Amino acid sequence: MSLSARQIKFIRSLQQKKVRDQHGICTLEGERAVVSAIKAGARVDQLIASDSGLAAKVKSKVGFRGQIESVSARQMSALTDVRSPPGILAVLRMAWLPVSELSALKRIVVLDAVQDPGNVGTIIRTAAWFGVGGVICGPGTADPYGAKVIRSTAGTLWSVSLCKSTDLVGDLKYLQDSGISLVAATMSGSDYRAHTFREQCLLVVGNEANGIRSEVTALIPDKITIPGDHGDDAESLNVAVSAGILMSAW
Repeated sequence: MSLSARQIKFIRSLQQKKVRDQHGICTLEGERAVVSAIKAGARVDQLIASDSGLAAKVKSKVGFRGQIESVSARQMSALTDVRSPPGILAVLRMAWLPVSELSALKRIVVLDAVQDPGNVGTIIRTAAWFGVGGVICGPGTADPYGAKVIRSTAGTLWSVSLCKSTDLVGDLKYLQDSGISLVAATMSGSDYRAHTFREQCLLVVGNEANGIRSEVTALIPDKITIPGDHGDDAESLNVAVSAGILMSAW
């Protein structure tokens, strides 16, 4: 079964955030990422392949019983914005959860206006590696379901619970009232190596240029930092690297 020009146009349009949000779906490319996402529980709307051997391989790995739609290499190129067609592409359901469903998690990472898609993707992928249960995306954070972020997560996006917050202060207060301790990664906090993380803990990291907003830091009692020996050679540590170090300390 081949795709119509109308179907190709629609799938291509999912590169736009407004279209993804309207329909609640996104695209994911490549064997490894698609297999990882489906194994993690991603809901599949469509599997599309230009390589029949790769399609059979993916179908076998994940036990997919639905139909895989076959397209030409040219059609696959029309579905994606990468130069080399991936061979297989999935249309998947986005999986936003309300903040109330995160209150039972032991570890949560909060992104306060982390704008760079590469940083957002790396943080989510690292969170999945260290078994962090949830990631909250505050206002101004790059869309996790955007193409650049989703590629950098390598399919691990569905391994964590994602929450989109429009009122970060309110949501943090709710989680704090639920018994979760709040920790902020700042430039002027105490040495993270001396910090004792509570069993149920939430870590906030901030914007690449401006850090965590003042109204958010005012709410958080524990502020930690990663000491360095950089002199005047480095202004700050990359937010994804910082988050990874702190998640490892967890």
